Amino acid sequence: SKPADMFSAVMQDHSQLPTSLPNWERGVHWLPPEWQDWSKSQKFPDELLTLKEKAEAHWKESKAQIELQVQKGLKRWDPMLDSTTQRLKDWQEKVVTRIDNLKNTVARVPKSRRAEMHAHPDVQGQNKQLLGRLFTVLAGDGWEHVLHKDGVDVYRKRVVDLYQGGEKFYCIKAVGVIDAKAQDVYDLLLDNSRVSEYNDECGEVAEIERLSADTKITWAASKTYFPFKPRDFVTRVHNTQLEDGTFVVMSQSSDEGYSREGSQDYVRTEVLLAGNVMRPCPEDPNKTEFTTIAHINPGGVAETPLGAQLANKICIHGPVGFIRKLESAAA
Repeated sequence: SKPADMFSAVMQDHSQLPTSLPNWERGVHWLPPEWQDWSKSQKFPDELLTLKEKAEAHWKESKAQIELQVQKGLKRWDPMLDSTTQRLKDWQEKVVTRIDNLKNTVARVPKSRRAEMHAHPDVQGQNKQLLGRLFTVLAGDGWEHVLHKDGVDVYRKRVVDLYQGGEKFYCIKAVGVIDAKAQDVYDLLLDNSRVSEYNDECGEVAEIERLSADTKITWAASKTYFPFKPRDFVTRVHNTQLEDGTFVVMSQSSDEGYSREGSQDYVRTEVLLAGNVMRPCPEDPNKTEFTTIAHINPGGVAETPLGAQLANKICIHGPVGFIRKLESAAA
């Protein structure tokens, strides 16, 4: 058969020549043997070789000129960059100095006076917003009943929150009747010295600052709850009595950057929303309809998928013991 028939992949016409030039240095092994040395026998015109050499020389010269211009440009920019960097550093130093001066000014104000400064419409406005949010979440749909024990019903649901990480953890609600007056239960919750009587998880609690007669900033720390490290909280706590006689104590994490000695041993927890609502029972005013709610991001390892799953399982059991011990302490 003809070469064009045997090697149709490289013989695309009947000129008996390959359609592409092989590399004469390495050879092209997919060509038939009689073509392996074909390119070596070919002679290129001197003009073509000269043109190739000139093109390579021109390329090298152009490359060198471009690199030189780039270096010159960078040298012109260096002083400008140094000047801009120094101005930025000067500005940062001024800002830090102003912040330090402001902190010192606030620190020199007596604590009682600082409380008066905070006791303006903004504090009350924030309290109203927080109160409205509490009852909106409580009355909302989507609660799933997950436990009934010792007269306490526990519910949970996902609450989409503005705080990062809150969607990983269930918001927990528990409802039960306490055999004590609502006023007595309310007074008990306001007394920090008695927290250990009804809250086994709380190790310490301290008031940091009083914002108004019914609003304060508190720090609290939990005990170690295996497998999690102990947690601490800085929360804004507001207590009030509504017009219908309902008592409310609620809290939410504060932006206060407060820490105590040994705080490195704790993991800071974000209290997205927490509250206790107490109403006298209509059929027996000496008893209390008690509702508690908590939406908490424990932080740390609890934010991992496995940690969040474990935290969500643990949290549904805590409210039962809390309500029953609160009843014993208030009786």
